[in-house]
Amino acid sequence: MFAAEKERLSQLRSRGGASPEDHIKMSKILDVTNEEILELQKDLLFVESGEDVEDLFLAFKHYQLTNN
Repeated sequence: MFAAEKERLSQLRSRGGASPEDHIKMSKILDVTNEEILELQKDLLFVESGEDVEDLFLAFKHYQLTNN
């Protein structure tokens, strides 16, 4: 979902015609570092799961569900 919104905003930025709300989203989604994106994804994961993100990543490593 995040990747689809990022792509949509990127296309709007290149061709123009974005709404004021889209301009606000652009600064929060397109103009961020990879570290900031990772933190946003961790926050969303916590909101959706109700679990501590670090615990989830430990489980991912334990079950070899990640490359890290």
